[in-house]
Amino acid sequence: MKNIWCFLKRNKILLFLITLFFFYGFNNILLLGPYGIHTWRQADCLSITDNYFTKGSSFWEPEIHNYISDEKTSGKTAGEFPILYYLISVLWKIFGKHEAIYRMVVLGLNITGFFYLFKILKNLLTNEFWAICTTLCFFSTPILLFYGSSFLTNSPAFSLVLIGWYHFYKFHKERKMYYLYFSLFFFALAGLLKITAFISAIAILALLCIELIRSFFKIKPQVFQSIFKSFLPFGLAILVLILWYKLYIDYYTGLHQGKYTFNDLWPIWKMEPEKVSKAWNFFLDFSSFQYLNPLMWIIFIFSLFVSLFGFKYVGKGFSIIVLAILVGTIIYILCWFNSLLYHDYYLINLIILPLISVIGMILFIKNKWNNWFISTKAKWVIGIVTTFSICYGANNLRMRYSQEMKYSNAFVSLFNSKYEVGIWYYGAHNRSGDSVNGIESYLKGIGINENDLVICASDPSFCIELYLINRKGWTGYNLNNNFNNINKLKNKGAKYIIVTNPKHLEDDQLKPFIKDKIGQFKKASIFKL
Repeated sequence: MKNIWCFLKRNKILLFLITLFFFYGFNNILLLGPYGIHTWRQADCLSITDNYFTKGSSFWEPEIHNYISDEKTSGKTAGEFPILYYLISVLWKIFGKHEAIYRMVVLGLNITGFFYLFKILKNLLTNEFWAICTTLCFFSTPILLFYGSSFLTNSPAFSLVLIGWYHFYKFHKERKMYYLYFSLFFFALAGLLKITAFISAIAILALLCIELIRSFFKIKPQVFQSIFKSFLPFGLAILVLILWYKLYIDYYTGLHQGKYTFNDLWPIWKMEPEKVSKAWNFFLDFSSFQYLNPLMWIIFIFSLFVSLFGFKYVGKGFSIIVLAILVGTIIYILCWFNSLLYHDYYLINLIILPLISVIGMILFIKNKWNNWFISTKAKWVIGIVTTFSICYGANNLRMRYSQEMKYSNAFVSLFNSKYEVGIWYYGAHNRSGDSVNGIESYLKGIGINENDLVICASDPSFCIELYLINRKGWTGYNLNNNFNNINKLKNKGAKYIIVTNPKHLEDDQLKPFIKDKIGQFKKASIFKL
């Protein structure tokens, strides 16, 4: 215990994070299954993990519960690199299947990433107070708090990016080539989990290219001493991403003819003007409040300006990296503009822009106004910003889990979008899957075995209800709003149909298939085909 206490005293950020664990309510959240908004995508991740766990499939053969592949006879499909899903399945085999283990691993990665961010800032700023406060401000970002303990790969990818930046910083300070390889290893792994996380590596590559051009004019490089050797780890990282995204995924999904996610653009130029306006307004009215809190937005905009034009105090290389990330962020937003509508988790890996910008502003203040930087007044200012960020993040997280934790209405009315409470309430109370939670033992009791194929007719997603009932089969997604397609699935082996939306029971197309009712669980009506 004494050694642990000494370690925590040397790393005060961990003490803060452990304290905030309870303030944020993670002790309650870790016990929950897929929850709230984007349960669809959460269930996809859990489904792949569960198939590794139950079937013991090869790492290279990921699959989901929904038979979307092989002419609707299997769930074999691939998207992001499944290393996280596979590792969780191994832990499930050791400790038993518990979704809390999944959440704990993701949260652990999130904390690890920010611990490495703190290590960068502590050395870069030579001021522990500023390092702790800056780390906590960004750890408290609403979308990172929610997805940083959830089931998606976006947050783990961002955590790996922070670890990659730490090793790049070590490379810059110590000039040891193996740190650059470690850095690109983590950037590549982050890109495999979510391709947009590779923006940071591209920004550093842009700096390398500029230093290469400058070397032709006999200008000494500031960051890369061995310019040509430095291209190799970037080339290897990009090669790995190409091998996964353009070769293996295309091969595997092409072989089985089924995709649960698309690894393609979602660009603004393919959207109708009305859809563009709707997506942008949704971002302004809602998603922007998840990306940063209002106070951090003001700081970010000011910091971006300072980081780009204050290169005399932050360093030209730093300003080039900020510019490259800014350009990459703009390109990303244009190429995936459609994601601004409802898909807030697409913004997670874009948090690197405000983070790098704010670090640049702090460097500017440190180098230009050092007396103020180390003053008590500065500590009061940054302390207030940090406290507000923590409270804002905690309240936002409590809104998202409104069934489990109470939030402050006064805080919401002062600082949050007027739409937020309604959206979180809808996400928490109108989820596909609520009617089948806890149904698994009931299904066994009425004779539906684990190997029996089931149609969850009311579920519009790939896997929410199938995952929760622990059965393979199909959902309303496969039916494509046409219950007559049930005949086709019956020929594929479907034995039972579950209807969780009472309105569907009155559908004339469905009535011929729901004559033999064998059970009722909450709102779920169960029929034998």
